[in-house]
Amino acid sequence: MGLILLTLVAAALVARLLGGRLAALEHLPLRGWPLLAGTLAALWLGTGAALAGLPAAFHWLGLASAAACTLAYCASNRAVHGTGLVGAGLLLNALVVMLNGGMPVSAYAAARAGVNYVEVVSDPRHVPAGDSTHLTPFADVIPVPLPLRPEVSSAGDLLVAAGLAQLLATAMLARYPAQERPRPLHIRPRHARTG
Repeated sequence: MGLILLTLVAAALVARLLGGRLAALEHLPLRGWPLLAGTLAALWLGTGAALAGLPAAFHWLGLASAAACTLAYCASNRAVHGTGLVGAGLLLNALVVMLNGGMPVSAYAAARAGVNYVEVVSDPRHVPAGDSTHLTPFADVIPVPLPLRPEVSSAGDLLVAAGLAQLLATAMLARYPAQERPRPLHIRPRHARTG
């Protein structure tokens, strides 16, 4: 999460320096808000099931539902820059979690980032990465030694961060046409004929 926030702040600063405006986000043509709400609800339910100690099938079902909603949302907004990267990142993370029963975390990456590995893998949403891990290169294997909140990220997390940054920056820099005001009608007076 820290990586995503840092990326968004950097994207907003760069776009502002290039003349972008946060007010331009009002014109961002995003559609399918119910699908986005479905994604968040499914993630919340799936995560809650894992934290509550329910069978892994509930967590898997929540992630599968979130992935389906995400795919539909990104498809309906495919013309908006960045949504493809965000969708790909979320789907990749969901696939890794579903195949492993949780997001695998590399002990080596955690040590490089300065993260307490035992504390991370004690979270039911994570599992230790090992020889039996599926899609290991796409698990949490990337150390992100942020000063205040170090973390271990996945390739999917990087795609999500890049997509959100692209969406924010391009929206801020977009030049939407100003609403044209109707021009007043000019009626030429008829010249009186003399004669």
